[in-house]
Amino acid sequence: MTLVGGILRLAVFGAALVLGAAQAKAVPETYEFTSGSAIISVTDDVGLVGGPITISLNGIAVTVDEELGTLVSMDLSTSGPWILGVDPTRTGGFDTITINSANLSASGGSLFALGGEPRAYEYSIGPVAVISDFDASVSTVPGSNISFGGFPANSPVAGGTLFLDGLGIGAILTLDGITIAQIPVSPIPGASSTNLRVKADFVFEGVQPIPEPHATALFALGAGVVGWATRKQLVRS
Repeated sequence: MTLVGGILRLAVFGAALVLGAAQAKAVPETYEFTSGSAIISVTDDVGLVGGPITISLNGIAVTVDEELGTLVSMDLSTSGPWILGVDPTRTGGFDTITINSANLSASGGSLFALGGEPRAYEYSIGPVAVISDFDASVSTVPGSNISFGGFPANSPVAGGTLFLDGLGIGAILTLDGITIAQIPVSPIPGASSTNLRVKADFVFEGVQPIPEPHATALFALGAGVVGWATRKQLVRS
């Protein structure tokens, strides 16, 4: 066997190991947060009261099992302060809502394939647990704020779209029209509606972290075999 032929055969063997590592990728797959945003608005029983404004997400992750057709889990978070101006005639005098933080989590969602590339899905998931911390205040009156720390605003179900790139490395998830906070009428005397609802449309972008340990080992093994065999062939020649 010639030197070139031996190297080529070993290279093919190493490539097969690498391919095996790629195919051995474990499911479900977790996509860790890289960037994202949310469009926030405030509504009451009549309509829009304040916003919309666009804020940034801070994390966390989305886990998908394409083989089983499930959105395994979804965790999103944002931290402010994010300030929305609202109509005081609809809130009993308060003209500002400040969102200090919001965290959303859910599990056990279903995926519905739409096809195409990147791979597209619609999904449904719920219930969605929401914990938010926010204040309502009159901007011209210092100390007028009412705090709603840790206020839950759970949603029975949520939905949106999910896109996965061809390599399965990156993901974009949208979450449509979910309530992240509610301000009941009782702390706001004179309000004209039963509740103020802070609603958000989320866009989450994430990537898979470093390869699974077994996949990394196979990649290293494949590269190592090629390098070792190449050196051996060179010595023999």
